[in-house]
Amino acid sequence: MKKIVTSLICLTTVLVGLASCSTTNNESLFDKDPTTFDHYYSDKISFADMHVDINGKTFLEDRIEKVDIKSVTDGDTAVFYTKGMSDSFTNPLKKEHDYVTLRFLGIDTPESTSSIAPWGKKASNYAKSLLENAEACIIDATSIDTGKYTNIYDTFVSGVRLDSNGSRWLGLVWYCPQGYDANDLSNYRSYQLDIIEEGYSFYTGNLGETGIVYTANKNDEPKLYSRHEENYGSMLLGDVFFEADLRMQALKKRYVGSEVDPNYDYSTTPTQMTITDAVKNFDELTNNCKYIALTGVITRFVGVNFYFEDAQGTPLYVYMGINAKSIGSLFKVGDTINIRGRLSEYGGQKQLTDIVYARDTFVKVTDSKDVVALPEPITLDSTKLSVDYLNNYIGKLVKMDLQFKSGKKSEANMSKDMSYTIYAKDIISGLTGSYNTMSVRINGTLNPGYSLDEVNGAGAYEGKGYINKTVTVTGIMGIYLEEDLTATTNEPSYQLVLGNRELLADGTYKSDMVVKS
Repeated sequence: MKKIVTSLICLTTVLVGLASCSTTNNESLFDKDPTTFDHYYSDKISFADMHVDINGKTFLEDRIEKVDIKSVTDGDTAVFYTKGMSDSFTNPLKKEHDYVTLRFLGIDTPESTSSIAPWGKKASNYAKSLLENAEACIIDATSIDTGKYTNIYDTFVSGVRLDSNGSRWLGLVWYCPQGYDANDLSNYRSYQLDIIEEGYSFYTGNLGETGIVYTANKNDEPKLYSRHEENYGSMLLGDVFFEADLRMQALKKRYVGSEVDPNYDYSTTPTQMTITDAVKNFDELTNNCKYIALTGVITRFVGVNFYFEDAQGTPLYVYMGINAKSIGSLFKVGDTINIRGRLSEYGGQKQLTDIVYARDTFVKVTDSKDVVALPEPITLDSTKLSVDYLNNYIGKLVKMDLQFKSGKKSEANMSKDMSYTIYAKDIISGLTGSYNTMSVRINGTLNPGYSLDEVNGAGAYEGKGYINKTVTVTGIMGIYLEEDLTATTNEPSYQLVLGNRELLADGTYKSDMVVKS
């Protein structure tokens, strides 16, 4: 690692000197000036050049593995299925998962999820075009320096292989393009190098130590050779990333060239519209990252996020962001709010996101002609549930009677964010297996929420609870389409999403689950 850092510092110094000379002498830094996204380096290098053995290796034990992709999050994050040791290290309850979320080493693409930046959507779409169609992938963390740790478990505890929030692993990604033989390691391209050479990311300089993957030809590439002359033209993978980044910055295109994204709305004043019009024109507004302002009545808070709907009855979810602050102290259920952001979609659910915390972002609407009345929950007949029927109510406040015939819940049933579900099974026609259930989603972010004892009828709630009882549930009708590229079918999961609980006059909290029998 020290060698790479020293090399990069020296190389940067040389390039700065060369750049200043080129200003006066009009001399290029490159043997072949970039005129387009020509993938000068990524077409020359494959995983076979790494000379790393992957046979029988697994990612958590050996830091490298040939894997299948589960889903792509954005331009620098994806989820991969792994074998061998299960991932229990990124779950606060140590629950095991047969997949890992990987943050890609060496790159940092513009945001496209909780916040939306220029070129972010294009970087994300480019990632999906490569990885979702790949025959197979190799995820590789062998360049990360773990030499100071005596065993594999110390590297987990230290966090050296995890990103700063401790929920994503770090590593390189190599992919075999569609139609190529996944058993031939020379067919695997560097994803990081490809996205750098598409102008969607700078090289961040934190790759780690690798072997030599490319050697500059002294006759054909004299300028490149001169920058690596002390190593006789030999370049580590990080050196190649650096050189690729340098070429793309010289091209002055896309994100690394500070070019204007033609499909991004740079306006500082949002376009006012109804939620109904926003949903109707969702694809166009999303594709152009349109900055909009919407007005609606808050129907439920779910942690710091919330649902609202307009006077026409069209609902929308508002995702406040990963490290969002609550506006629950400023607004309550039943308030009409005007809020600014951009549209996106996650798990099949349309949402408003890219919320900036500023004075004008959230405005309480008080003019009587613009105030939207809080709707009464719509009563659904749980004996007539079908896909077509439920799709009419996505995002709306509803209530229905459900019979929870399931075992008691424990911490083992919780997800990474401490959320869990209880189910009413075999009640949705047209769906099969585990999808043929209506689940009640109890988010770990609810403030306040529902404890396991309360749901199970244990401890202070002995003799109460909701398991094995018929319960009237009030919540937001939600849908979740899990992104799993290995699944033969991806059916929708329907869920009633409970909201934050209302504090009553007697100091107790109102429950949106009421036992009938």
